Amino acid sequence: MLQYHLMTSAQIIAQVLGFVGLGCNITSVQCKRRRRVLTFQALADIVYGTQYIFLAAWSGLAISLVSAVECGVIYYFATRPDTGHGKRGADGNLRMPLPVLLITMAVVGGAGVLSYSNPISVLPTVITLVYTWMIWQPNLRVYRVVSALISVGWFTYNLCVGAYVPTITAVVEFISAISAIVRIDVMMVAVNKKDGAQSE
Repeated sequence: MLQYHLMTSAQIIAQVLGFVGLGCNITSVQCKRRRRVLTFQALADIVYGTQYIFLAAWSGLAISLVSAVECGVIYYFATRPDTGHGKRGADGNLRMPLPVLLITMAVVGGAGVLSYSNPISVLPTVITLVYTWMIWQPNLRVYRVVSALISVGWFTYNLCVGAYVPTITAVVEFISAISAIVRIDVMMVAVNKKDGAQSE
């Protein structure tokens, strides 16, 4: 027989914060300017970090705060004037130099080590490290595939710590990533190959 347990006040607050974070994420996607996109992404990270406090998910808190700072680093390099010498990442913006990338990843890894509590607490660190590299590298196909894998990771972590709204968000992001892979990397490639064969 199924047993139902009422959520504590802390858990209720956490879910409310989850909706606020989701709102920030949705808003960031709708923004046309890079500055606003990164601002709302950073806000989402801060809100999600606060949510993890109420869930006592300290690894999620640490990584969320580091991710917010990372948004600031990406913002700096993405919005500075293009001198023609900078390389671009998968998001089309100027990417941070390799030394800065390595330092950023080292900080993320350090935060993960300091906030370790159990095996599941490793997931946010791994996800954020992969995400940092994903944004930095220039291949959009890799970007889409890794996005889907990252969604699975966040789904697993958030479900384990009781962050149910971000769990739903992860499902939506996974479906979106798979849809993009099918539409762009499978169907469009097939159409282009067909058109190329017909033109020969």
